[in-house]
Amino acid sequence: SSGGRFAATRRLPAAAAMPLTLAASSLPSGQTTVAWTASDAGENAPTRIFTASTSALRAPRGSHLAFTVGAGHQIDELGLAAASARATAGWIESWFDRGGAYHAQVVVADLGAGTRARAFAVPGQLASGLTIAGDASGDQVVAWKACDATPSCSVRAALRRAGQRFGAPVRLGAIDADQDPAAAISSSGSALVGWIDNGHVLAAARSPGARAFAAARLVSGTSYAADLALAFGPTGQALAAWTQGTFAPDLVGAAYSSP
Repeated sequence: SSGGRFAATRRLPAAAAMPLTLAASSLPSGQTTVAWTASDAGENAPTRIFTASTSALRAPRGSHLAFTVGAGHQIDELGLAAASARATAGWIESWFDRGGAYHAQVVVADLGAGTRARAFAVPGQLASGLTIAGDASGDQVVAWKACDATPSCSVRAALRRAGQRFGAPVRLGAIDADQDPAAAISSSGSALVGWIDNGHVLAAARSPGARAFAAARLVSGTSYAADLALAFGPTGQALAAWTQGTFAPDLVGAAYSSP
């Protein structure tokens, strides 16, 4: 509430549902959307995404079934990004084919009736480490890690401008197999993706008018970085933060100003 206190808690899913991964995002209107994956009793993995939304003055009530994946598929990760009018969900969807081969790909879809999901599959690669972010005007960026059986991994990212569809995903560079990328987008639509390769911190940016991400730049040449986080502030400056070291890690940060 405006008084700075939490109101009473509410149960959102049905009593029989088993909620798992949770994500939340707020819109410029003041509406907040909460999304979660769920499975019924007896199911081994989540197969559905539910949502509940609020206004600036009303707490969320009940739940709404937003998406159900196909038979034999499951949802492994979930993210939610703001947009101008409604949120966009992103998730990792995995399954085994008839030959026993395992597949995992990124899927994105706007929340709302009649929307269609779009999948980003990289042949021979398994997707994980999903991150998705958006600004108030509707610009969005989604990034993830794609790995082969080695595992040799790379960062993939796709950008969406307000009122348009996501563009084709692009490869930004190699990433350590045990680390996930981070992504953020400024209020003016500048997108920034960061990751860790061989313990080094790298980042690639894309300004609002650019047709592609710029070449990756070295943020820190340390060989012991991990757990990268990335966020933009309201003035177009971003902050990257990560842990650095082995026996006694430090918390390290670096600032970025968008053009």
